[in-house]
Amino acid sequence: MGQRPAARELDADALRRECRPGELGFASTAEVEPLDGPLGQPRASEAIEFGLAAETAGYNIFATGPVGTGKRTSLEVRLREHARGRAVPGDWVYLHNFSEPRRPIAVALPSRQGRQLEADMREFLSDARRELAAAFESEMYARRRREVAEPFEREQESDVADLRAEAQAMGIALELTPSGIATVPLRGGRPMTEVEYAQLPEPVRAR
Repeated sequence: MGQRPAARELDADALRRECRPGELGFASTAEVEPLDGPLGQPRASEAIEFGLAAETAGYNIFATGPVGTGKRTSLEVRLREHARGRAVPGDWVYLHNFSEPRRPIAVALPSRQGRQLEADMREFLSDARRELAAAFESEMYARRRREVAEPFEREQESDVADLRAEAQAMGIALELTPSGIATVPLRGGRPMTEVEYAQLPEPVRAR
């Protein structure tokens, strides 16, 4: 092993590297050719070019190295240059699947049509809310609703009347309530009170 050089004290000026403008060889950066690829990394440039040229799915470019060496910037520059020469990719949108809500439907659209579809759907929903509200408040809707509902209401009233007559013959009155049909026992043709019903013998209440 060689002998280690003796330690020596350094001045502050020795700890800083100076770059004098006169030593650069140009007066302005406009005179300098743009840097192509990572500085001092010819193999990295070749690897990027190889990765961009690969057409097979599943290949990726992985850049590693010290922080601040320009990895991301170099890749973004190359990717933008590479993208300029390629066709603009289309858009993908996911539509709600009413049959299987957990499996949306993927639809491929031409480039920039995805945002246009989104804008069109927002406008459609806004128009639909306004038009539907107006339709349900119109006189035509109210008239058609009556025309549809009246035959069913008449049929229901007829059926309830028949049921009431049959129940009254058995000593029971029927009352229509918000929760359904309630039955009330009759005495002398009138509905019994809860007190009168409680005073009946158990066999009679059960019957």
